[in-house]
Amino acid sequence: MTNDEFDRLTHGMHARSVEACRLILVDGLSINAAARQTDSSPGNVSRMLRKIPRELCPCCGGPVMH
Repeated sequence: MTNDEFDRLTHGMHARSVEACRLILVDGLSINAAARQTDSSPGNVSRMLRKIPRELCPCCGGPVMH
């Protein structure tokens, strides 16, 4: 996933755990490493990961919720 795709998928979400999710999904860090780096708890990061959609609609470019 690219930074641009991540930004479109998380538009309007503002939390330390969102930045941790960026480190996981874009940079490939583990949940624990990303949580330490952003001073978040691994549990909060795991819960946020479940809230972030993983696909963009090919027609409109918006997030696809499953």
